[in-house]
Amino acid sequence: MDLEKLEEVLDQILEAIGNGANEDVVRDLFDVLYEGVVSEYRPVLKVLPHVADKVAADLVPIIQVFVRIFNAVESDKTLQKELAAYKNDRAKKRFAALKIYQKAGFTRHEAMQLVLQDIANFKALRQEVSKIKGPTSSKK
Repeated sequence: MDLEKLEEVLDQILEAIGNGANEDVVRDLFDVLYEGVVSEYRPVLKVLPHVADKVAADLVPIIQVFVRIFNAVESDKTLQKELAAYKNDRAKKRFAALKIYQKAGFTRHEAMQLVLQDIANFKALRQEVSKIKGPTSSKK
């Protein structure tokens, strides 16, 4: 791939966006960029479906190792006890939240909906934080 050509296209994109380019101009620039990058590798991409079974066969032993490790870790008695304690604690906290919502005047059904919404909000927040954090790398 010609890095000078890529840099030229990126400069054009930045210039166009800076000048308030319309969607068609930006789309055309990205199309040129994509074609420039993919054109060299397109023959390889077309062959991939034909070698998929061979690639899968090569990956199976590797995946088996990870599944074996996962199973060994998951069946560990100490880990099972810790997971049970964690789940018990989490259940108590959720039940306490349910009772707090009920004390605030919500019906049991409404309180349960609020607890479920709290859980969904927490999961969404955790996903957003993981996106922001990104992969960690050590710079030396």
